[in-house]
Amino acid sequence: MYPLGSIAFEFGGLCRGRETAHGARVFSEQRGATRLVVAACATGATGGVTAERAIRAICASRFIPQLCREPLFWQQLLESVDTYLSVLADEAVCALTCAGIIDGQIVGACAGDISAFLYGPDGPRELTGAADPDAFLGSALAEPVGFGPVPFEGALLLGSASLFRGAAPARIRAAASQAHIDDAVAALGALVREEPGDLVVAMCRPQ
Repeated sequence: MYPLGSIAFEFGGLCRGRETAHGARVFSEQRGATRLVVAACATGATGGVTAERAIRAICASRFIPQLCREPLFWQQLLESVDTYLSVLADEAVCALTCAGIIDGQIVGACAGDISAFLYGPDGPRELTGAADPDAFLGSALAEPVGFGPVPFEGALLLGSASLFRGAAPARIRAAASQAHIDDAVAALGALVREEPGDLVVAMCRPQ
């Protein structure tokens, strides 16, 4: 559980590799007034290294509160990661969604096929629906899409395509509603049994 002004929240994550190269990573850290949540999934023989490089590049940025409240900050952040990864020689590409929780609001950006949903009192709301699922970081062609700000009410769920393709929306919502966040993340992972590729789940919600 992490304090955030008058808000406290809890975080849980799951990475599971089904390919030879395990390229799924989740990360969460307090950066000043912003709680950073990242889910990444990279392909290729060096997928894990690529995902970690992308996360390190994000963490190297300055999280100035006035900027972090705007989707453009997160969009430009992922554009810089795309440029950085594209000059490396490993030829791996990375889907990545990052979100910041600041002043009770969620704001962020995505590139590739890791989706972000908010499971609030009015039902599920997709935050990343405008993203191109085939535009990955490291391709030099990524077009990150910003989202938010939206009130942090309910559960924020970042998940790879294997989760949302492999399970019915009602079952995902039920799993995300488990009382303990570790149980919720485990239940989400249990929904994906036969899907190929890596599975990544990152989840946070108010405590």
